Amino acid sequence: MFSTRLLSQEEVRELISMKDVIEAVEKTFRGMGEGTVVNPTKVGLDLGETASFPPYEGFMNAMPAYVGWLDSAGIKWAGGFLGERKKKGL
Repeated sequence: MFSTRLLSQEEVRELISMKDVIEAVEKTFRGMGEGTVVNPTKVGLDLGETASFPPYEGFMNAMPAYVGWLDSAGIKWAGGFLGERKKKGL
């Protein structure tokens, strides 16, 4: 079974400096302008959040990207279910 490792702020600070983070963000934004970063529009899957079908009152979003200067691609998945939030009064 796989598990997700959560890092504390201190662990993140030990792994990378703010200077390195800013440099990476600048390179990536520069790549957006140069066309070497591919960041398409988010793909959304409505699972009844705004429609009556399917009946799950939820959503899933896929946000893929490719960053040329890293020669790396990845995807962020995000999802939620309103029904569970409703049950808890949120």
